[in-house]
Amino acid sequence: MPWIGSTRLDRVPMGTLQAWIAKRRLEGAAIGTIDHGLQVVRRIVILAASERVDDQGLTWLHAAPKIKLLPNTIQREPYPLSWEEQARLLRHLPSHLAGMALFAVSVGCAILLNR
Repeated sequence: MPWIGSTRLDRVPMGTLQAWIAKRRLEGAAIGTIDHGLQVVRRIVILAASERVDDQGLTWLHAAPKIKLLPNTIQREPYPLSWEEQARLLRHLPSHLAGMALFAVSVGCAILLNR
């Protein structure tokens, strides 16, 4: 990873990620998209501090650095899918996901598919 690939895990606080966040904003990425990347980094450092153990039984990190998500005040309003949009969605999904998606749009929780 060009932004933090050579950085030790214990040296990945928010300040290290600011250049990546700025680049993604310039590219026009939505806050939710940027937050998804931050969530991945946060998950990795949390696992390194809690579950990954070396040969001596010690975790890779003493404590996970804080990775805060960006405030997401601009969110798209949910809207119901039209019958044609629903059919198009279901046609493009593999069969093991189509049933779940049909249930989600039928009970009004299709917004959960975005998260």
